[in-house]
Amino acid sequence: MPRNDSRRVEGFALRYSRGQDLPIWLHDRYHEIFLGPHLAQTTEEKFTAVVLACAGVVPREALDLYTPDAYRKIALDNKQHEFIRRRIYFEGAASRAKSSKRNNIGKFIAEHALQSSLAEVMTEHDVRKKVNEFLRPRSEAQRYDAGKVILRHVVDASVAELIPIHKEAKKEGMVRHNRKGLGEIVLKFFTVDRFQDYFDPLEDQLSAFA
Repeated sequence: MPRNDSRRVEGFALRYSRGQDLPIWLHDRYHEIFLGPHLAQTTEEKFTAVVLACAGVVPREALDLYTPDAYRKIALDNKQHEFIRRRIYFEGAASRAKSSKRNNIGKFIAEHALQSSLAEVMTEHDVRKKVNEFLRPRSEAQRYDAGKVILRHVVDASVAELIPIHKEAKKEGMVRHNRKGLGEIVLKFFTVDRFQDYFDPLEDQLSAFA
């Protein structure tokens, strides 16, 4: 797939958004039985999967693979669910490549949010003001701050439809309770040292409104 193909970024984001710390024998046993889980196909499906993974949503059901060549689906009690939840994080979180992998997640969220929600937030007065500061800044610091504000509004708008799903997941005990909003949670995957990666598509999109 060409390097400039947008599907590369969304594919990497989906791949990296959820990793799990587990014994290699258990990983191998799973693949001896299954080809793998059904993967999201459309960009919207991938966005939903990435956002919910970043928010820490973990199902209350799991596959018991303890017996070789066999499995059974079980309901997790609170202790089992918490044990699994603590071992799930974005892939590479403990490796040297964690910044690069986190950035792929942030870049996909930013690019998809800009495509789907920028026009919606452009009607807000505060955003319009920041757009002018971003496109015609008095300093690089002003451009940086304006870009962050615009991205925050755009990301909030892009995840709005997923908020009820996230709330239901909390209600069902699928995620640790967190007072942060869904937009604020996913923004933590925007790596500070690579913000320019998010500003490039932002500038391209804003040029159409200027």
